Amino acid sequence: MVPGRRHDRLPGFTPRPWQAENAWGLPPRKTAPADGPAGRAPGVPGSRGLPHAGLAGAAAQGQIDSRFPREGRSIMSLVLLQLIGLFATLSLLAFGGGAGVIPDMQRAAVDQHHWLTAKQFLDMFAISRATPGPGSLIVVLIGLKAAGLAGAAVSFAAMFAPSCLAVHLVARSWHRAAHTAWRALLERAFAPIGVGLTFASGLSLMRGTEHGWLLWGLTIASTALFATTRINPILLLGLGAGVLLLVGP
Repeated sequence: MVPGRRHDRLPGFTPRPWQAENAWGLPPRKTAPADGPAGRAPGVPGSRGLPHAGLAGAAAQGQIDSRFPREGRSIMSLVLLQLIGLFATLSLLAFGGGAGVIPDMQRAAVDQHHWLTAKQFLDMFAISRATPGPGSLIVVLIGLKAAGLAGAAVSFAAMFAPSCLAVHLVARSWHRAAHTAWRALLERAFAPIGVGLTFASGLSLMRGTEHGWLLWGLTIASTALFATTRINPILLLGLGAGVLLLVGP
């Protein structure tokens, strides 16, 4: 008998070792896994079971199935547009500095888009405060987590470009109105708004990420020290980390 012919399927025929995969000597057909957690995410080709929140990160890291490059690019483009829309809007609302928009930033990144968890957001906030530069650099870390290096770049540009452009356009008129009543009125109005937004940012971080008496105690003690002394924030962060290492989380 010649392997690979139809008479190989006659009753009593025993496949040779090279025919063990099937009676025709052909390699087995590969079947795609079923949709769902064990296979691909429903409706997203090549996602390999990744949750929707992780698709952007997978696309950024090249983990989307290479047989579906168009889907991977579509997911990446969508997340980049979401990052631009979010941070460009927050850039124009950041009265009193970037800390004033932390609650909206946390709500969008954690609860709405699910780019990261509440704990990851708190860690990124601490890193952005400990590193040199503006506190708004947290947007770079969020963009990096959501869409890789491209996400970090567009997040940085979206957060800083609109506000810088607005300041440049308004600066001349603002200086000309140095002695007008409406400028003094706006400055008195913006000051408490900025303070309130900053205070709301702290409450949002505390409510969403801290649990247990030790963490609450560290938060209250750090707030009191920072408000009543001139302690360096880096030293304060080091003291808090030392206490957690000694006592335990």
